[in-house]
Amino acid sequence: MCKTLILLYLRIIKNLNTPKSIIYFSIKRYRNRTFLIQPDDNILLSFDDFRNSLKDTILSLRRLGLHTGDVLGYSCFNSVDYFQIRAACHILNIVFLGLPVNLPQQDIDYLLNKTKAKALFKGKDIQILNSYHRGVEDSVLNSKVSTLNLSSGTTQRVPKIIQITHKNWVESLYNYVLNSGENLNSKTVFLCKLPLVTAGSTTFLPAMLAGITYVVVKENISSEELFNYIETFNVTHLYVTPSSLIQFMLWCRQNSQQPPPLKKIITGTERFPTWKLKEAIEFFGPIIYVGYGMVEALPPITMLTPRDYHKLDSVGRPVKGIRLKVLKDGRIAIKGRTVSFGYLDSPEDKIVHFEGNWFYSNDYGHLDKDGFLYIVGRGEDILTERPQRIFASEIEDMLYKLGFIENCAVIKKNNEVGIFVVLKPGADREGSKRNIIKAIEVSSIKDIPVVIVIKDNLPINYLGKLDRLTLSQEL
Repeated sequence: MCKTLILLYLRIIKNLNTPKSIIYFSIKRYRNRTFLIQPDDNILLSFDDFRNSLKDTILSLRRLGLHTGDVLGYSCFNSVDYFQIRAACHILNIVFLGLPVNLPQQDIDYLLNKTKAKALFKGKDIQILNSYHRGVEDSVLNSKVSTLNLSSGTTQRVPKIIQITHKNWVESLYNYVLNSGENLNSKTVFLCKLPLVTAGSTTFLPAMLAGITYVVVKENISSEELFNYIETFNVTHLYVTPSSLIQFMLWCRQNSQQPPPLKKIITGTERFPTWKLKEAIEFFGPIIYVGYGMVEALPPITMLTPRDYHKLDSVGRPVKGIRLKVLKDGRIAIKGRTVSFGYLDSPEDKIVHFEGNWFYSNDYGHLDKDGFLYIVGRGEDILTERPQRIFASEIEDMLYKLGFIENCAVIKKNNEVGIFVVLKPGADREGSKRNIIKAIEVSSIKDIPVVIVIKDNLPINYLGKLDRLTLSQEL
């Protein structure tokens, strides 16, 4: 009831129904609170400081001739500039296009051209792109579009462009408020180790509305740097991918470091192997929340909380405001106000994935009798369909049960399966390899050619996820 009253107050009485209104509300309400800390450049901004710098940013964009509906590309590592540029775009109704810095230049050029972007913010400068300039008469965007976000790019070389509306962002924010089990306040210190132009983008409005302190760090920081930032700034809430959290846990163990006290660890964007999640909970404590979401249907979709640890192999129940269904072929469909407007200039993909306010994903799973969702993998993770469908995640879970594996990944390429493993300290390499072969010989992929690769560590990509594309190139 309390959460419902808060929502009514914010949405109806305060009329906070657009990103613009939420931004103005926050910078007025929290003037003297510390908002952004960027340790690398010794930057500390209060909400009032942010308001003043935002005025300058808005003025700069206007002077450059950017108007409603124009597209502004943004390609930078995490910094306070992201907050200023994105806020200014929301206020001026300029469409914000986030571009990960690790994208090849030819892909950036392609995306800027496809969106007919008028300007690009890179480094510390905004460059006008005359070659991409468009007029209103040849706009490729719907007028309701607020940002253009990219898919994870795990299934194709160039990511798809997803149109997200003002309404999508606001609904995602209020879904979080409605389903959150806590009240964020001035004592909350938040650190996000994901790129702000990708999955980290969902933290922008919640941070503004709650008036929290946000420690802004580059997404490629080491585990040692992460430890020091958490300790130095008394971070209470951490947002990190499963792969990065596993890496952080291993670093703490190897360096005999007790993790700094945290109130909450939020993780998502990729599957968290059940055995490693259990291990992480034992190490960090019952403070880990596993979310399920995607750019096409902004999170939260489901959330696994500490009270759900009895179903640790699930991703929790659908949150309020979201409907799920599992199709006959096992794919998961999502319905809710956070479902995006669709892919840009891709009618075939829109027909396949978007229909009747539903988004038909490429994720496979099932719902149990209590409404908990279980994810078994994506379409590209299917290793075989005969005699039954087997996903890479099922083989990974089998391998973790062997006990001597610290981390692993199963990758299929053409007609071959690669098994990449990191062994626990002291494990015998040859003996471990023989035991893996024995396990495979009695498994459901026994008839598929298998290559076993023992590695010192598994690569993590710029999104903070396990870099399966790089591993596949080793096959």
